[in-house]
Amino acid sequence: HYIPQLANAILDYNAHSTGYKFKLKGVAIGNPLLNLDRDVQATYDYFWSHGMISDEIGLAIMKDCDFDDYTFKSPHNISESCYSATSDAYKIVGDYINNYDVILDVCYPSIVQQELRLKKM
Repeated sequence: HYIPQLANAILDYNAHSTGYKFKLKGVAIGNPLLNLDRDVQATYDYFWSHGMISDEIGLAIMKDCDFDDYTFKSPHNISESCYSATSDAYKIVGDYINNYDVILDVCYPSIVQQELRLKKM
């Protein structure tokens, strides 16, 4: 929130200043968390739109989850059916997929790599 609020303060200062004015052309922010209710829902929309979760789970989340009053602190204030669908989504996506770049190579921790190699032998 800091950069957008700073930009707003600069623009407000410029509007009321009779002397020096800052030359602000724009503000660029990357991957901000501005609205928790939108960000959480967007995560599951992203999973679904990139084929990371099934249509059934994606539709269950869309139907059963109301993220308007979502609280980040656990336990989240979501219905049991929503919790079940979101849990299924995270189980399917797993811990080794980078949620922000899903086409990256999967990078397993060394202990998992050892286990996979031993199973091949």
